[in-house]
Amino acid sequence: PKEVAIIVDEMVNLFISKQRTMATRDITEQLTTYNKQKGVLESAISIAIDSLEEIRLVSKFANLSSRITYRSYMEDKISNLERTYSELDTQVKQFQVQIETFRKRAEGKFDEVVREQMERDPIASGMRNRIASMAPLLAQQLMKFGDGHRRVRETRTAIKEMEIELGKRQAFIAETQRKSSLRQAEDQMLALTSTLKDLEEQRIAARLEHKELSEERAEYATFEQKRDTKQKELDILSAHIQKLTMIHDDPLVAKLQSTGPAPVPLRESFPDIKMLVPAGMMLGFMLGAGIAFAIELLNDLLRSPSDIAKHLHIPLLGAIYHSDEDDDLEDVDLCHVVRQAPYSIMSESYRQFRTNLQMSDSAKKHKVLFITSSGAGDGKTSVAVNLISTLIAEGRKVLFIDSNFRRPSSTIMFPRTETDGSIPEHADYGLSNYLMGQCTCEEVIRHGGLTGLDIVDSGPLPSNPAEILGGANMKNLLAKCREIYDYVIIDGPPLLLTDAKMLASIADGTIVVFNTETSKRGTAQRTMRELRRIKANVAGSVLIGVRSMKGGYFEEKIRLYQEYQEGQIIRSV
Repeated sequence: PKEVAIIVDEMVNLFISKQRTMATRDITEQLTTYNKQKGVLESAISIAIDSLEEIRLVSKFANLSSRITYRSYMEDKISNLERTYSELDTQVKQFQVQIETFRKRAEGKFDEVVREQMERDPIASGMRNRIASMAPLLAQQLMKFGDGHRRVRETRTAIKEMEIELGKRQAFIAETQRKSSLRQAEDQMLALTSTLKDLEEQRIAARLEHKELSEERAEYATFEQKRDTKQKELDILSAHIQKLTMIHDDPLVAKLQSTGPAPVPLRESFPDIKMLVPAGMMLGFMLGAGIAFAIELLNDLLRSPSDIAKHLHIPLLGAIYHSDEDDDLEDVDLCHVVRQAPYSIMSESYRQFRTNLQMSDSAKKHKVLFITSSGAGDGKTSVAVNLISTLIAEGRKVLFIDSNFRRPSSTIMFPRTETDGSIPEHADYGLSNYLMGQCTCEEVIRHGGLTGLDIVDSGPLPSNPAEILGGANMKNLLAKCREIYDYVIIDGPPLLLTDAKMLASIADGTIVVFNTETSKRGTAQRTMRELRRIKANVAGSVLIGVRSMKGGYFEEKIRLYQEYQEGQIIRSV
């Protein structure tokens, strides 16, 4: 406390001493000298401002100040013109090579591109189909009437005439395609050359304009720098003059005096333990509550069945528990949990899902079910495979169609086997082969290794998966399978892809799988909007990975189920 009083006294003494020294100066003389310097600076600034105004009036450019990014705009304009010119020049060279290719194609033999156009022509395709349909008729007539019969000769003549017409049609398509491609490339080449010439003129004009702007800006910057330098000096001088004026006008500048020595403090004013401890506890509580509230607010995942009803407004057919909630799932493949761990709580969840699906209002119409999700890795394949296991356990006849061409799973979930149990060396036909007309419906279906289960594998990845999935062949396949099977389960890609939307539009019902660890509310809502936009029949949803909360309904349900299972095991023993 004594040192505090000494420090205060020393500070007061230094302050009074400084004020007395300043009061003894000849402040009036200093103010006179500084005011003269201020007038000189104001005159120099006025001359610089007049010079800048004259340059602006003469110049054709609106903005010359270095503080405005007009220079950057000119540089960006020249850079964009250079880049566009380079890109167009590259395109011209590419079109020259392309025109040469088209010219060789027009003069030489038909290449693979032209042959593909010939094969895709619907008229030529119809001619080939008619020729193919005449072959069995000719064979029947040969067996029935012999080689020299009139009907046989008429049929052969008709086939030859159709073959001649087919050849003419293919030649016409080939010539039209080749000349059209060449003419189109030449027209585009001419347009690009004209555009390239215009860009060259714009580039030269922009460079001249940029050079003129740089010269005027250099002159403008000289006067601008002079004005800014003088203005800065004027500001410093004005502040000093103002300070001296305040000191000069202060009546108490030379009348400061100490009232006496500082008293010794009686007690400490800081820190106050009685105030800081309760305040710290209150602030800590408020901070913890705020952090908890922020974490809860920022978490936008679908974590419980109530989130499905609240945010999506669709039926929840099943809630599949997380694998950590069930001790019976150790070393169990979650895709086959119904068969490998039939007494687990997760298996019971899948059976409840099957029951809810069968007892829904439109269950009889849902023979073809398309199972999808909003994103990859949400668990839709696990839901599809376990749903199949519950259905065939009832004695249902089920067909599993793997329509995910990019990430097929059927051969992993249900490997192909020969009749002797060995793995085949070569893969059979898949869904893509059937949709492209390479095999029949019977050739694409294989046995799944379980009673009542047949499988259609995905097949090789086609170049247009969305188009063939929405085509007539896919609809014909589903129509045939509805008559043969009790259920057709389609494991498709997520709704990120157009393939899924095509399948959702033709299936009897769509089941959307959400994952509590990956599915966000916004993504799920966009998914449902897209399904409603294409008028898909959404049968319901499945929430996978549900965790029980302490004291909640699911925790009590898991406990009661486990107690019931343990009691059943004891009675059976």
